[in-house]
Amino acid sequence: LLGGCAGGPAWPGFQSPPTTPTSPSSPLETPTAPFKPTDTPAPTPTNTPVPTPLPLPPSAYHALWVDTISWDIPGGPEGTIWLADPNDVGHRQAIVHLGDQEIYHAAVAPDGRQVAFTAAPWKAAQRPVWLVDMRTGSLTQLLAKADQVQWSHDGRALAYTAPQEIAGITLGVIDIATQESRRLTSVEAGALLDLLGWSSDNQKIYYIRSSPQSPKLGSELWAIDQDGLNAHKIASLGDRPGSPVLSPDGSKFLIGTPEGVAWISADGHDRRVITQPTWGFTAIWAPDSQGLVISRWGANRSNMVVQVVDVTTQSTEDLGIITPIGNWQLLALSPDRTWLAAYHHYTGLYWLHLPTGTVVPVPTQGRIIFLGWVPRPSG
Repeated sequence: LLGGCAGGPAWPGFQSPPTTPTSPSSPLETPTAPFKPTDTPAPTPTNTPVPTPLPLPPSAYHALWVDTISWDIPGGPEGTIWLADPNDVGHRQAIVHLGDQEIYHAAVAPDGRQVAFTAAPWKAAQRPVWLVDMRTGSLTQLLAKADQVQWSHDGRALAYTAPQEIAGITLGVIDIATQESRRLTSVEAGALLDLLGWSSDNQKIYYIRSSPQSPKLGSELWAIDQDGLNAHKIASLGDRPGSPVLSPDGSKFLIGTPEGVAWISADGHDRRVITQPTWGFTAIWAPDSQGLVISRWGANRSNMVVQVVDVTTQSTEDLGIITPIGNWQLLALSPDRTWLAAYHHYTGLYWLHLPTGTVVPVPTQGRIIFLGWVPRPSG
């Protein structure tokens, strides 16, 4: 049994970025409805006004996100992958618009040129995986069904999870060039398998698994070689909230410990606690994987200060402020440390220009999946 492998200590979690829930796939093997990309839609009026272009230099990075309407909302389902200069979100570009399908999970390629995503109409028996070219909008179907997808660091393969024919979840890998897929492992019916990403050398895939047979043990952090061998447990996570967050380079995890927030190496051998007992925050990785992005109260509690904390030296660098204050969920910092994507739990998605403190509301219609900051398109 894989569960017999040795694991690390049990650590409590911290408030990690929320994942987007997906509904379980139907076991019925009926044909998937044909994929129907439609013309780029006109922006739908929302309660959030479309902002005018900001008097700021063009951004070196553009924001990429999914706005999807669930089937149970009048007029749904509907899904769109948007690209926008954060200075001018009112002129955002629809990379893909699906007038009759919901987008469930998506991931942008390391070079920012392709997006892999799963989408399906209401009541479809399965969710295919599609690949869209950011420059041309052309679509390629990679798999007939899947749930989660994660790119390898070299952009040559996708790890994915998919429902098994009878019950349970399969973890697999598909080669982008050949479109050949292979199964790596699976979990039984009722168990959960959450895909986290790839190791730095693209040789291992990390995931979280939990078993209904051992509810007291909670979830576990696992790794498996991309050829399906050497599956082993890295650490036991217990039943506390919070989930490990893999660094962008695949070298370490952000995780909760009894002493506070810490990082552990991807093999589970090295560990360093970042000791700040007064912090109560959402921590995300900086793009270089060497720092954590956090927000804290300002001196007079009239704003929030955004900082990067070095994971080795624990030195801090202030990047800017957020006003107004509120319950912010940090999502992603641009590589030039100029823009921060953040979600306000009461009013929606925003781009935050850290040097000036400018807050840009993003018009949205439904469920948001932020994909990342990609290099500004040439031309």
